[in-house]
Amino acid sequence: MTGIFPLGGKAGARTNLEIKGWNLPVAKLTENNKHRTAGIYPLSLRKGEWVSNHVPFAVDTLPERVEKEPNDQPKSAQRVKLPLMVKGRIDRPGD
Repeated sequence: MTGIFPLGGKAGARTNLEIKGWNLPVAKLTENNKHRTAGIYPLSLRKGEWVSNHVPFAVDTLPERVEKEPNDQPKSAQRVKLPLMVKGRIDRPGD
């Protein structure tokens, strides 16, 4: 595995993930955080006898928001009330 999105999820809930990498058995995965407390957990995938490398997956109790585009300029920036987790991607220069 070379990466996941989002990088974490809320404790006590399920998180839908997009998985990136080579020779992986799936491109999407649902991670169950039902019995997890806040912390960093190693996440890997298995394909037969092969196991991918681990990537860190953060679990927290904070509320979550997904970024809303457009948000590249201060006047169009997404307003949020802290504390919370914001799930987003930097996908081009200037983003």
